Amino acid sequence: MDKIYNLAFFFSISFIIVFVTVPLIKIVAFHVGAVDRGEERRIHVGEIPRLGGVAIFIAFLVVSVVIAYRSGISIQFNKFFGMLAGSSIVFLLGVYDDIKGAGIWIKLTVQAVAASVIYYFGIRINVIFNPFEGSEVSLVYLGLPATILWIIVITNAVNLIDGLDGLAAGTGILIAITLSLMTNDFVYISLLVALVGALLGFLKYNFYPASIFMGDSGSLFLGFFLGAMSIANYQKGAALITLLIPVMAFGFPLMDMFYAVLRRFARGIPIGQADKEHIHHKLVEWGLSKRKAVYVLYFFNFCLMFLALHAMRSRSDVTFIYLVVFVVVVIIGIKIFGYLDIIPSIKAWKKSFIFNRRRKYFSFILSKLGKDLEKIDNKNIQQFLEKLTAFLRSLEFDFANIRISYRADNEIYHILIDGNKSDNDLIITIPMLNGKRKVGYVELGRKFKKNKPYVSMDLLILTFSKEIPGLLKKYFSFSNSKKSRRRR
Repeated sequence: MDKIYNLAFFFSISFIIVFVTVPLIKIVAFHVGAVDRGEERRIHVGEIPRLGGVAIFIAFLVVSVVIAYRSGISIQFNKFFGMLAGSSIVFLLGVYDDIKGAGIWIKLTVQAVAASVIYYFGIRINVIFNPFEGSEVSLVYLGLPATILWIIVITNAVNLIDGLDGLAAGTGILIAITLSLMTNDFVYISLLVALVGALLGFLKYNFYPASIFMGDSGSLFLGFFLGAMSIANYQKGAALITLLIPVMAFGFPLMDMFYAVLRRFARGIPIGQADKEHIHHKLVEWGLSKRKAVYVLYFFNFCLMFLALHAMRSRSDVTFIYLVVFVVVVIIGIKIFGYLDIIPSIKAWKKSFIFNRRRKYFSFILSKLGKDLEKIDNKNIQQFLEKLTAFLRSLEFDFANIRISYRADNEIYHILIDGNKSDNDLIITIPMLNGKRKVGYVELGRKFKKNKPYVSMDLLILTFSKEIPGLLKKYFSFSNSKKSRRRR
């Protein structure tokens, strides 16, 4: 009964602190310029303060001190202190980002530092569960990178879903409840319950229509703390030292993050570039109101919460089956949300693979041409022509024509390779430069046929405008000297 009383006390204190401090945080946010303005990638209009995470963190920090005092933490002090230290680092990063703005590499670096802090204080992934053999696998020296990777992924996954009023806070509540039901440690349960109280107090102001956003100060802190808590929880069990169940508990944020990375990679845009195509954006695009879209995602989170809790109490092979089902749902979602048309994307990746190989081949034969020409006497024009001809033919053009003005009186040296051009050919003309002066040009032609190899235009232009003229200086005089000998 005392435990229930304490949990209710922690919950209430946390709720009240947030409820009271948010109005003050709004004033501060407008004063320091931490305001979201309606933009193309935003789903709201008007100016809304975004420092709500400050109120959440203040409540969490105060209640954490109370929990430490009332629980008499001794053996777990290192982990408890590490949790607060790491969370504080990420929270300060979020505050800075809300006010000044931080680049993606700064964010990732600070998150990695914070993850290293909790690792140092004993919150770490040292063992994972092998569902195929039902055994535990020690990570040994991979424990630190595994911990950092997990924390960074979860932190940014939660950050990405903070796009609809009340979505991140509500999702955080469901995940915190899930994690609290997965552990018997009263201190951890108390921290999670305090977080739930803070998030519920914040929802009063953040649910649609929101008057304040939690911002990165809230979403980064929330993701980091929940990610760290998921590791701490699984250090308490034997067979449960596996990330399969936490993956399901964090299913929605991880799914949304996976989709974001996938579509941006497939479209060739920077991974860190924001867009308006997250799952919650798609639901609104389909005609759901913002409030209904949040309710749908709450329900989806609740289903994943139930799945994770059931998997925790099931055999390891059943847990693995649940994970397979979850992966299938993710794949189906790719098609439903229209993030990626699988077949065209496979063809595009194949084309990109072939194109990159052609670039490497192009660089290789150009390097080989340079080495071959170095071995030729600068008076042996015939060998030079043979090497250059072989190089041009290796590019598999149907037509190639080089004209070089190599004397002061602009007499022309002409190389014609492989046939004549026709009106139906695709002709590319590239000037050949000696410094800033044009000394000739090259025409390359290709008939419109299928199965022709890809050509890298940037390398092609660089090669014939600069690289080849540089090699030709050994055989042709591009100076203004009237004593230059005529070569035919």
